[in-house]
Amino acid sequence: MALHQTQKHKTAASQKSTHSIWGLAALFLVALAVVFAVSGTGKAATDQSQRYQSPPPSPIYTPTPTPTVSPLPSPTPVVEAVNPGSGVINRPNQINVYGNHFQSRAVVRIFWESHGQTARSADTPVYIQLDTQFIGPQHLVAKVPANIAKGLYGVRVINPDNQRSEIVHAAYEATSANPQDTNDLTSRAENLWTTPNALTAGESVSLGLTVFRTGGVGGLPPFAVDFYAGEVNATHKIGRGFITGISPDSSASTSAISWTPESHGEIKLFAVIDPDGQIAESNEQNNQIKRKVNVRYTQLTDTTPPLAQKLYVNGGEHQVSDPNVSLSVDAVDPAPNPTGVTKSYYVELQWASGIGSGGVWIPVKWTTWNDFASQPHAYEMMPNSGLRYLQAWVADGAGNISAKPAIQRVNYVPATDSLLEGEIRVFRPALLAGQCLSVRVEPAGSAMDPDLYVWPPNHTPGDGPAGYSILPAGQVDQVVIQPTQAGIYQVEVVAFTDATYNQSIEILESCPTARTSLAPALPNAKTPRTEPSVPVENVPVGDETVPETIKQYLSFISFTSREIQSAGSNKTIYLPTLNR
Repeated sequence: MALHQTQKHKTAASQKSTHSIWGLAALFLVALAVVFAVSGTGKAATDQSQRYQSPPPSPIYTPTPTPTVSPLPSPTPVVEAVNPGSGVINRPNQINVYGNHFQSRAVVRIFWESHGQTARSADTPVYIQLDTQFIGPQHLVAKVPANIAKGLYGVRVINPDNQRSEIVHAAYEATSANPQDTNDLTSRAENLWTTPNALTAGESVSLGLTVFRTGGVGGLPPFAVDFYAGEVNATHKIGRGFITGISPDSSASTSAISWTPESHGEIKLFAVIDPDGQIAESNEQNNQIKRKVNVRYTQLTDTTPPLAQKLYVNGGEHQVSDPNVSLSVDAVDPAPNPTGVTKSYYVELQWASGIGSGGVWIPVKWTTWNDFASQPHAYEMMPNSGLRYLQAWVADGAGNISAKPAIQRVNYVPATDSLLEGEIRVFRPALLAGQCLSVRVEPAGSAMDPDLYVWPPNHTPGDGPAGYSILPAGQVDQVVIQPTQAGIYQVEVVAFTDATYNQSIEILESCPTARTSLAPALPNAKTPRTEPSVPVENVPVGDETVPETIKQYLSFISFTSREIQSAGSNKTIYLPTLNR
C-alpha cells in the first residue's frame, strides 16, 4: 500500500514535471514567435511603436492573365475638296486638300487621267507623290511640281499606316500656260451665297453663285446655273440663274433667284454650272457645287445683321515674323431691337494664280464661330510665308450674320524661307511719302538664286517695276527705294532656281542716301519681268467666302396635366405641369 502510494506520488510528480517542461517549451516557442513577428529578422524591434504591430499577411493568389486587345483600325482618310483645282504646268503650284481622318506624315498623290487632253507618253508616271505638309486632321497642303503632263489628275491621301482614301477623279487640272489650250468654269462651296446670310424657315432669301473662269480667249455667251435643295433632280429644283458675261481668268456672279426654305435644320444646296453643256470646257467634271446651310426654326425680333468694322492682328500689326497671332474685331449691332454681337468667325485668304496675270483670292483656312466676348482670339496662320488677307465675320444674339466681313492685310515674313524654281512670294508693305523701303534676300548657297522686284501702287501695265535686283546666283539681292508717292507697294521674291535664303523687309523713316531705285540687274544675263505676278490693286472684296450659318438650338415647352383631388369633395382639379 505504501509502495503503491509512493509510486502513485512519483507518477504524479513525474507527470507534473513533464507538464512543466512542456509548458516552458510552449512559452519559449510563443516568445520566439513574438520576437520573429515583431522584428521580422529574429531580433527584437527597438521602435516601441512597432513592438506590437504585426505586418498583414501577404495574400496568395494566382494572377489572371491580361487579355490581348487587338487595336482598332484607324479610320480611312476621306478627300472632300481640292483648292485650287488647277495650275499652270510651267511652275510649281500649291494646293490645299480638305477632308477627314488625315494623320501626321500623310502624303498626297495625284494620278494622271488625261480624258483626251494629252497623249500618254512612256515616261509619264502612274502617279506623283507630292511634297505634303500636315496642317490638321482635315487639312493638308501639297506642292504640285512644275512640268508635269497637261491634263486632269485624280487625288488620293495615304496615311502612314497605309490607310488610303478613295481617288477623287478629275480633282486637279494641270493647264498650259497658253490660254487658248484651257477654258474651265468652276466654283466652290463658299461661293454659293445667300442674302441674308442667316436663313429662316418660311422666309424668302436671294440665292446665287460666283463662277470662276480659268483660261480661254475672249468673252463667253450667257449661260445658266441651276440651283437645287436636298437633291439634284427636277423635284428639288429651286430655279435657274444666268451669267451674262465672264472674261478669261476672272469671276462673275449669277443673277439672284428667290428661295423660301420650307423646313428648318441642315439643308444641302446644290448649284450646277452650265447644265445644258453650252460652253466647251477642258474639265466638265467640276461643275457641281454643294454647300450645307442651317435654317432657323423661327425668326426673332432682331432682324438687322451686325456690322464688322475693323479687324486687328496683334493689336494692329501688318507685318509679323510668327504665324501665331491674336485676332480681334470691332463690331456693332445696330437698332432696332439689337441683341448684341455674340460671335466672330475668321477666314484666311491667299492668292491662287491662274493663267498669265490672272488669279483669284481663295479661302485656305477658317475657324468655327468664336465667343465674341472672349477676344482677342489666338489664331495660327498658314505656314507658308507671304501676303494673306484675313476676314472677320460677326453674328448677333439672334443669329444674324454680317453682310460683309472686316478685312485686314498681313505680311508673314520669317527670317528664312525656301522656294522651288519658278515660285514667287508676294508681300505688300504700306509706305508714306519720304519713308524708305529696304528689301534684301541672301541665298544660303552659291548655286541658289532668288531675285527681287518692287512694284509701285497704281501700277500701269508696261511701266515696269519701281526697283528690282536680279544678280547672279549666290549674290545678295537688295532693293532700296524712297517713294514720293504714299501707298501699298508690292514686293516679290522670284526663285530663278531652287533657293533657301535669309530675307528682310524694313520700313525706315528715311534712306541713308536718297534714291528712287536700285536695279543694277545685269539685264544681258536675265530678262527683267515687266508685270507683277499679282495685279497690284487686286484685293479681296469680301464675297470670296461665306461663313457657315449658325445652328439654332430651341427650348421647346409643352404642357401636360396632373390630377388633384379636392379635399372634402368628389371634384378633380387639373393643373398644368411645365416640361422643358
